[in-house]
Amino acid sequence: MRRTIWCVLGIALGFLLSSPVWAAQRGKLVISSTPVGATIYIDGVNEGETGNKPLSIEVDAGVHTIELRMKGYKSRSEKVRVRANQTRNLRWQLENSGGGAAPSNPPPPSNPPPSNEPPPARGGEPPPPPAGGSEPPPPPAGGSEPPPPPSPRTVSTDVPAAVQGVSRACKEGRADACQKLGDFYRDGDGVERNLDRAKQLYEKSCGLRRGSACSRLAELYMRGLGVKKNFVQAKRYYEQACSLRHGLGCSNLAWLYRTGRAGQRSLEKALQHYTQACEYGYGNGCHNQAKLHVKENPANYVQARSAYQRGCSLKFAASCNSLGGMMRRGQGGQRDHAGALRAYEQSCQFGHGSGCNNAALMYEQGMGAEKSCKQAQVFYKKACDLGVREVCSARCR
Repeated sequence: MRRTIWCVLGIALGFLLSSPVWAAQRGKLVISSTPVGATIYIDGVNEGETGNKPLSIEVDAGVHTIELRMKGYKSRSEKVRVRANQTRNLRWQLENSGGGAAPSNPPPPSNPPPSNEPPPARGGEPPPPPAGGSEPPPPPAGGSEPPPPPSPRTVSTDVPAAVQGVSRACKEGRADACQKLGDFYRDGDGVERNLDRAKQLYEKSCGLRRGSACSRLAELYMRGLGVKKNFVQAKRYYEQACSLRHGLGCSNLAWLYRTGRAGQRSLEKALQHYTQACEYGYGNGCHNQAKLHVKENPANYVQARSAYQRGCSLKFAASCNSLGGMMRRGQGGQRDHAGALRAYEQSCQFGHGSGCNNAALMYEQGMGAEKSCKQAQVFYKKACDLGVREVCSARCR
């Protein structure tokens, strides 16, 4: 009887591993902190900073290491499991270096100005927002090392069936299974944590032409996990990942060229690889591509608007917000207030508080739609719920 049960479980697991849905499972992390301004690292990759709005990031289903770092405060790192189609909300209070919890952010002013896009003007066309903004790069080269991961939990001598099944599939030459098994060893999930074993499995999966495994291998060298930190070696694996059409690999390769961390600084190559990342479906790559176009002299607004459009279609919330600003101002194409409002609403839908605030201002001013205080208040509330504290007391007039 027991043998029959194990056979059934093995067949079911084999089916799951052979299904393309297994490899495409995704979830979402929504991250905020008190105080704001902490740098967010997910599995060692810098995904931006916490702000007045929580940052929404899509990730593969599984266990991820989340870390927040901020000067003057103790770093906080935890392993978080994200299941397929699940949204995990992380609201972390950082502790200052001198001990004790960080002070709460100051209360909003009684008459707070709206966010950058559109500005507080109650009539007339508001000026454009600043072209800059922090770009989420991979982890920095210098500075203090992240705290060591927690000691691996006690692992039973009976390896879980899931690990056994993935291990068998890897031995049969399944690149996705080798990567998944590498994740188990990297995270200590179901097995004792072993970074050297994880590296070997990522190398095998990368050799089998799985781009995401090449990116994971590059991450080990970026962070010095189980190997000596080596940006040049990381660059080689990101190049391999990018050649295999892995968008994140292209984006991180672009960051290495933009910053010169691997020995060569080239904005031209950075733009090239951000463009590839965008073409391969990585929304943040589109966003960074657009920002480089805006920073060019002269600024290439047509290309920037196109890249923001692509990023927004990939549900990258910040791109929708920036696209709305360009459409509202008529940069890179025809002025389109109705289109701008739709872009702001999409940004809000994807969890971007500033997008909600901008949609509220459009309704309040009657730009792109009939003026509606009722709709404006709906979006002000959404912006407040997403962390834009200065609009929590806003009232449409």
